[in-house]
Amino acid sequence: MKVVSVGVLLLAFATTAHAADDFIDACVRSAPSGGDMAATCACMSTKIPADVRADATEALRRSAKVMTDTSKSIDPSTLPPNLMKGLQAAVVAQADCMQRPIGSVGAGQTLKELPQPQDEVAFGFFTWNADPTISST
Repeated sequence: MKVVSVGVLLLAFATTAHAADDFIDACVRSAPSGGDMAATCACMSTKIPADVRADATEALRRSAKVMTDTSKSIDPSTLPPNLMKGLQAAVVAQADCMQRPIGSVGAGQTLKELPQPQDEVAFGFFTWNADPTISST
């Protein structure tokens, strides 16, 4: 019984890894040359929902074929609805991965701006506020 469970678990892991590799391969092939698309595609792979991964992979493959055959971008209206949804998921993932460097803050987080140095004196006036006066009653 344990052998069967381990076998099924390994098969599921191998299938998931293979699907991720298929997506990354299709992504790299559909991308224009230049830049670090392997890293971008790896980032995108983590953001594609499992239920549209196969459709996203196929949409990217078709996009690569159209680019190779005609040197033009694919017209999304020529895709069936399921592949349109997959292509949309890939575009959203790509935008998210290209918006910020890989390894930076996560979604919904922002970096604080670095404080800028301030002059102590500007136009002959001090630029800091004096301590408030304390009145005793």
